[in-house]
Order: sequence, then structure tokens, then C-alpha cells
Amino acid sequence: MAADSNFYIDYIQNTDKIDKKMLDSYQLFIQLDYPSFGWTNTAMNAFQDYIESGKGGWIGFHHASLLGVFDGYPLWSWYTDFMGRTFV
Repeated sequence: MAADSNFYIDYIQNTDKIDKKMLDSYQLFIQLDYPSFGWTNTAMNAFQDYIESGKGGWIGFHHASLLGVFDGYPLWSWYTDFMGRTFV
């Protein structure tokens, strides 16, 4: 479907590749079943800038809205606010 609609999709399994330069290449970030905890600091800062600067859009599914402290990862306050603090 992406090829038919003249766009491409990249799949990542962790946030190690996410930085400002990488996100500058995308108009939409789809977060499918990937929680907000465990992101690298670089990825968190880049994503926050991406959203706040209006560089692109975001769609999150399922675990993308999983908020809280899990497996020793601290709460990402900015992201929790971004989600509207709905599940904290």
C-alpha cells in the first residue's frame, strides 16, 4: 500500500535510531504497540522536539499509551502530559 501511495515505511524495534536528524525525514511517526518507557534520552528529546515544533504528526496504538513506572524505567513526564495523563 505504501508503494502504491508513493510513500515508504521504516520499522524499528527500539529507539536507538531515533534522533532529530532521523525524525526530520518523516512526516508521520506511528508508534505501534511500543511503550514510552525505555527510550534513549536522545530519542526522547528528539521526539519531544518533533512534536512541539510541528515537524510531523504522531499516531499511537495500544501500548503507545502505556504510562507509569515499569521494570525500573522512570515515568517520562513530558510523554505522560502528551497522553493527557489519562492512565497514570
